[in-house]
Amino acid sequence: MKIGLFFGTFNPVHNGHFEIVSSIIEKKYVDQVWIVLTPLSPFKQNQKLVSFYHRIKMLEKAFINKKDVFISDIENKLRQPNYTINTLMYLEDIYPQNKFSIILGADNFQNIHLWKKHQIILKNYEIFIYPRKGAKLNDSNHSSVKNINFLKMHTISISSSLIRSNIDSQAFTNYLNPSVYSYIMDHNLY
Repeated sequence: MKIGLFFGTFNPVHNGHFEIVSSIIEKKYVDQVWIVLTPLSPFKQNQKLVSFYHRIKMLEKAFINKKDVFISDIENKLRQPNYTINTLMYLEDIYPQNKFSIILGADNFQNIHLWKKHQIILKNYEIFIYPRKGAKLNDSNHSSVKNINFLKMHTISISSSLIRSNIDSQAFTNYLNPSVYSYIMDHNLY
């Protein structure tokens, strides 16, 4: 089975995340998307995060009706900080029958050279890159890497940090699934 791994802190999960996952499934790039909740990104160690528990609950609410989506807490069980290569190797050991790929924003892909063992990732894993505001990538920039797929979709202009900063503004809460927004308000998360 082809599994697309969508890593992130999802602090909080928003409609842009849902749109990316939906597009990848609808276009049949993968059979399933596993959303891998990261307890702590090596690049966001100073970021204040809502508890892992609350972020998992919000993901479950956002994707409750998506049968081809699995919410994974695997990185919470692994040594931290979490490095993508370590998670990939761990998942391959547990699920050798699956072929794993990575779903990644263009902004993050611009910094993939900073990732632990990024050469191994680029060589051995298919990467699906979705457009992000301010990130300029195209096929010719990385023509030497065979495993890269640039997704044809509109640019995702919203971010979790923008939502957190403006949680009281109706304009920004429209980017949240209503049940996620209710959960945030009920638990006073941001």
